[in-house]
Amino acid sequence: MWKALVSGLAGACAVTLMNETIRQFDDEAPRLDLLGMRALSDVTSPDNLRAKALVGDLTLNTLYYSIVGASDAESAPLCGAALGISGGIGAVTLPGPMGYGDDVTNRTRKTQALSVAYYTAAGLIAGLVYRNLARA
Repeated sequence: MWKALVSGLAGACAVTLMNETIRQFDDEAPRLDLLGMRALSDVTSPDNLRAKALVGDLTLNTLYYSIVGASDAESAPLCGAALGISGGIGAVTLPGPMGYGDDVTNRTRKTQALSVAYYTAAGLIAGLVYRNLARA
C-alpha cells in the first residue's frame, strides 16, 4: 500500500509542479490551481483558499495516481499513462458542465493539450516510481 501511495504522491507533485511552473511563463497554460480554488470556494471560507486548494489537489491527485498500485509492476507505467490521459481528458471536459468554467483548461487547443499532457506525464511518473519501488 505504501508503494502505491508514494507513487501517487510522485504523480501528484509532478502535475502540481508542472502547473505552478509553466503557468508563470505561458499565458495559454492551464490554470489547474484556479480549478481547485473554484471547486473549494463552494464549501469553505475564502481564507487561505489557495493553500487549501493546493493541499486538496495534492491529496486527491495522490489518491488518484496511487491506483497504479493495482497493476503489476511491469504494467504500472502503462497504467499510469492511461490514468493520466483519463484525468487530463476529464480536466478538459468536466469543469464547464460542473459550473467551474471552461477558461482554466479549455481556453485554446494548446491549453487543452497541455492539460492532458500534464496529467499524462504525471501518471507515467507515478507508474515508473511504482515499478521501481515494486522491484526493490
